Amino acid sequence: MGSDAEVALGVIQAVEERDGAKLFELYQEDVQLHDAPSLPYGGARFESPVIGLYEVRDGKLARAQMFHYDTAAINAFLERAREASASKAA
Repeated sequence: MGSDAEVALGVIQAVEERDGAKLFELYQEDVQLHDAPSLPYGGARFESPVIGLYEVRDGKLARAQMFHYDTAAINAFLERAREASASKAA
């Protein structure tokens, strides 16, 4: 890759394309991915504007942290996830 921005954009593109092999090429061995621990991503896709903070070290992604700022959308997502989980358990 090239600049830190190009690495971060490559990561975003690999996620959008669900290209796991490309992601692992771009990850540092000790990469850290941080997101709200309350979000249950059990296969559900959460579409919302987000601010991403990316740290690139030696040409590879070292850390990413997402900041979701649409709290109403997050609450609705969590409620749908709870309902889906409850219906599966029943």
